[in-house]
Amino acid sequence: PIDVGRDDENPVEIDVTWGDPVGKKVRPRYRNYIRDAVEDWSEPGDAVRWKIDVARAGRYEVTLNYGCAPEDAGGTYAVAVGDARCAGTVEPTAGRTVFRPRAAGTLDLPAGPATLEIRAVTVKGRELMTLHKAWLRRL
Repeated sequence: PIDVGRDDENPVEIDVTWGDPVGKKVRPRYRNYIRDAVEDWSEPGDAVRWKIDVARAGRYEVTLNYGCAPEDAGGTYAVAVGDARCAGTVEPTAGRTVFRPRAAGTLDLPAGPATLEIRAVTVKGRELMTLHKAWLRRL
């Protein structure tokens, strides 16, 4: 599991390629770390899940770094850890591989092992987004 909430690594980067993809097409693409991404979120319900271990209970800010072609913008996603949830709408960037960080919301997390999930709720175009990085920052 990925350690979350440690003082020496706040925010913690959630390596997108360490997640388990869920769906028909959604998959990680390995491009030497600096361009790694999760792609082809083409259907509602497509998701990626990571095992995490929350070292310190508290409120955490979620930031997603993604690219989205303007014609694909407007899809929605949900981020969940157990009962804690936040959601957002994908904003366009200059292209599907032009990544920009966006605040996704906050989660109140208990200490202990858990699963972090990012799930497509609606897909407006060809794909929800190209997810490049995600961070959890204890507030």
